[in-house]
Amino acid sequence: MNPTNRSLSAIIITGLLLSTFIPGLAQAAQLTNRKVTLGTSQPSVSTTHNYTFTAPSATTVKSVDFTYCTTPSGTCTLPSG
Repeated sequence: MNPTNRSLSAIIITGLLLSTFIPGLAQAAQLTNRKVTLGTSQPSVSTTHNYTFTAPSATTVKSVDFTYCTTPSGTCTLPSG
């Protein structure tokens, strides 16, 4: 193998290896009309959670992560319990 092909092969292999360790970019659109309805607000009782929201048109939702916070915006403070 000549030096040019060897260098090109090394660059390609390095690029492939690096691409497996660099996380992919993710983009998120804002969900609107967000609402969660609890079956009961009694402490220490099992209940249901019903989530509703509107996703922007022409958006494919692949996953949604729900986090409970004690504040409506800014830094999330997790509730106790």
